Amino acid sequence: MNLSTSRYADYRPQWGIAIRTTVGRPRWFPHPYVHARHCTPYGVFGVYDDEAEYRAAYIARLDRHGDDVIAEINDITDGEGGTLWCYCRLDLARSFCHRLFLAQWIETRHGLYSLRR
Repeated sequence: MNLSTSRYADYRPQWGIAIRTTVGRPRWFPHPYVHARHCTPYGVFGVYDDEAEYRAAYIARLDRHGDDVIAEINDITDGEGGTLWCYCRLDLARSFCHRLFLAQWIETRHGLYSLRR
């Protein structure tokens, strides 16, 4: 399964199924998407300002739900892959984002390739 990551504002339909990973739903996003609840940073987003603390808390959350995260993504994409979406524009002041941590986690823990856009 191939996954990519991007922000909602850069949506391209050719990138496959849009997989929402955000706490809030993108009300202005006119394209179909499926919410991956196990990938969403519930209890982490808005709690940690420090990148290391945020990353550690989010990775711990993913580890607790490990098999469910992968099963959910497989179910959503039918094993074909898609794109993990969020709001973050990484070229601005904030240099980290949960979707990148998610992509790294998927690669290192499960050996699945993901492309970061």
